[in-house]
Amino acid sequence: MVSKLDADLIVVGGGIIGMTTAYEATRRGLATLLIEAREGVGLETSFANGALLTPSSTEPWNAPGVHRLLLASLFDPSSAMKLRLHAIPSLLTWGPQFLYHANRRHHERATRANFLLAQYSVSKTRQVREELGLHYRHASTGTIKLFRDHASLQAGAAAAHKLETLGLRFEMLDPARVVTVEPSLGAVESDLAGGLRFRGDETGDAFAFCQRLQQEFARLGGRIVTQAKVEKIAYQSERHAVVRTTGGDFQTRSVVVAAGGQSNKILKGLGPSLPIRPAKGYTATYSDVPPGGPAIPVIDDTFHCVFVPLGKDLRIAGTAEFTGNDTRIAGDRVANLRRLLKQLFPQLAESLADTEPRAWAGLRPMSADGMPFIGRLGTRNLFVNAGHGHLGWTSAMGSAAIVVDAILEEPSAVDASPFRPER
Repeated sequence: MVSKLDADLIVVGGGIIGMTTAYEATRRGLATLLIEAREGVGLETSFANGALLTPSSTEPWNAPGVHRLLLASLFDPSSAMKLRLHAIPSLLTWGPQFLYHANRRHHERATRANFLLAQYSVSKTRQVREELGLHYRHASTGTIKLFRDHASLQAGAAAAHKLETLGLRFEMLDPARVVTVEPSLGAVESDLAGGLRFRGDETGDAFAFCQRLQQEFARLGGRIVTQAKVEKIAYQSERHAVVRTTGGDFQTRSVVVAAGGQSNKILKGLGPSLPIRPAKGYTATYSDVPPGGPAIPVIDDTFHCVFVPLGKDLRIAGTAEFTGNDTRIAGDRVANLRRLLKQLFPQLAESLADTEPRAWAGLRPMSADGMPFIGRLGTRNLFVNAGHGHLGWTSAMGSAAIVVDAILEEPSAVDASPFRPER
């Protein structure tokens, strides 16, 4: 005899991936319970991330030649992608897979799959924003990516051309046109080879989006249990699970684990381990920025950092640091972001010289092959939605739709096969 269920679906994890999954499931008729270990939603990697939704930047980080970058990073404190020696033991199984997929054929295939998901997801985000009237400091101004040498500019344009037939819109800009589009870059015009303008990209505060979506989720009848760590998921049958937490036990027909880098720990004993490891990212946010900053998000290809206007604030994001689960803020990494601000926007940096930004660090859950895991695990009603790396905010709404499609056994609007958990 099956005991009374607490929900049709339990979603584990209240970040941008879990919150969008819970909302989408509830919107489509599933009685949904979201379980979050922290005191509220969106407090981990979603809290102060890079704030970009970028279908234009869906390339996995394990591009051909990445092994040389990682090796050099051991001795370069300012490297955009940095490997810490103490983290190497935790990467002994994941690392070889990450490097194995660092070939041109896989990189292009993963980029295409990620792009189709990202494009679909951003359209879903716009739809939800318009239907619900959500405000999360969003803007649809697109982005501009800068290049400092002609070889990099041509390589960037060639990569964009490969996605053009799939729907990517872009235009090449010479240095003068770059400054026309974004006048705040005038001081560095002579340093630029040109840029690429991507009009389909957006910006927005992922934490604010989580908060607004939580309100709508509750209005639809969804429930949230916070400060409850999942200790075990036990299946009494393929369609009856008990989720044991520090806040009590909950029974359900289906479970989606959307807990980012903690997903493997929660899934232990329920199937093969998913190759997901944390990649630490930093942001520095200045409040009430004086005139002189960018009106359009600026991506610097050379230094792998972004400058994102968020209302009256300016957020600088950059670095991918393999340092295990360490979320401590390293002062040298924040100082590096401030140096990059000075290099690109010298006048603005001078006016902010005595202002201390709000520094933040979060752990992006990176898969070894650069694509997320979305769908059913095995034959049970157990699903996963994790491993999005730097594209979590970009791909959240689309990933939520795909995993709910799988739960309801309905076809997806995009090809979900590249994201199968058991690929």
